[in-house]
Amino acid sequence: AEHDGIIVSLAWAPDDGAVASASADHTVRIWDPRTGQALRTLEGHDGIVLSCQFSLPGDHVLSNDEKVLKVWEWASGACVSRIDINDVKPCPEAPVRKLTWTMSSYCPGVCGFFIVGVANDKTVNIYHPFTGKE
Repeated sequence: AEHDGIIVSLAWAPDDGAVASASADHTVRIWDPRTGQALRTLEGHDGIVLSCQFSLPGDHVLSNDEKVLKVWEWASGACVSRIDINDVKPCPEAPVRKLTWTMSSYCPGVCGFFIVGVANDKTVNIYHPFTGKE
């Protein structure tokens, strides 16, 4: 099962057992890199999925569009957490809100990774991936 739109981002699982692809078709697909077969399709974004990344253990995938970031348990296809643009504290000097997200795989004593969100309003916020709390 291939994507219906262009692929925007790729990520390898830490154990090389899966590859995630983010697409303009609003989905993330998980692939078996040895066979090329699609293992799972993660659906639920309303816009182009701009990026994807595996957690350090490889059991979760982070994906985002311009308005929302989602954390998926990819084996089940369940979205276990989301952070919406409206949950991010705005900066009054920049009314237009578009987000870029990244994920760090090192956060000792927490959960193995955390989320860093930056917006066009010049703010940087760090979030716990499962609670969405700063």
